[in-house]
Amino acid sequence: METATENLPSQSTPVTYDVLVVVSKVKKRYKRANLQTSEGAISELNVFLYGLLDEAGINAKEDGRKTVMARDIAKALKEMNT
Repeated sequence: METATENLPSQSTPVTYDVLVVVSKVKKRYKRANLQTSEGAISELNVFLYGLLDEAGINAKEDGRKTVMARDIAKALKEMNT
């Protein structure tokens, strides 16, 4: 039987993350506010996005779907904030 988390990396498994954000766009947004962006900030944003995507995928699978929908992402955001 397939579980909701079967194809997602476990938290204990070291994972090399691809960058999911357009770094230049993030930097540009902060530059408008006269702020700079550290490498660590981009890295943390990327880790946050991976967690969000993983949770949204779990929500979709738990609902018996292979399509991640906006409601899965919204639910994942809510779960991450609690």
